[in-house]
Amino acid sequence: MDENKVLDADPTLGQDLPSGDESNSITLEEHRKAIEDAIAQYGDRIKKEKIDPIAKERDSFKTQVEQFKSQAEEATITLKETESRISDLESDLEVATEGNADFAEIQKIKKDLRAERERARQEARTEKEANAELKKTLEAEREEWAGTVAEAQAAKFEVDVFEIAEEYEGGDSERLKALCEKAGQKKREDIQAIADLIWTKKGIPTLVGDSAVSSGGKGEITEEQRLKGRYPSMFKK
Repeated sequence: MDENKVLDADPTLGQDLPSGDESNSITLEEHRKAIEDAIAQYGDRIKKEKIDPIAKERDSFKTQVEQFKSQAEEATITLKETESRISDLESDLEVATEGNADFAEIQKIKKDLRAERERARQEARTEKEANAELKKTLEAEREEWAGTVAEAQAAKFEVDVFEIAEEYEGGDSERLKALCEKAGQKKREDIQAIADLIWTKKGIPTLVGDSAVSSGGKGEITEEQRLKGRYPSMFKK
């Protein structure tokens, strides 16, 4: 057999190749499903990477706050009880002194009074420290929560931009995000408004001559003109 003929033979000979329609066919419903799945996966990733850790850290702070709050309240109650005993002992001492009570009894009252006053001083320090720790934790929680809210809002903004861009012909989430940030718009309805200015929604035909009519017959309104008309601050130097 001629070796050249063997080498020149088609390597796919004998294999069943898919026809053009079969190899590259996808229905509109399958396309929409793929987009929905991509959006869902993106949202799940944002939730797992950004939202869940935030919620976990928030729960940890709440536990610490409750712990220090309980300690501060307990210290306050204990101090008030001690102060009440001191008040009773002071009354007992006054009565014992005026009534010429036994010297030993008066000395005992004085001793108990000194002990309670020392206890009150220690409890006052404990209460002060507990309240200081509570205040410190609350302040840390407030600052952390402010950062948490900002992170959550940023994550939501990314998801909203991604979802909205997928609704338009030629939608580009990175470009839309950059335009929204430049315009200072982060709410979903504002993101949608900017997307409406630069793209056409999927499935909606573009009306011929519509932009010329809206521009007073002077030609098509450019994307920059539409953005400048609604968000002039984007074009300020």
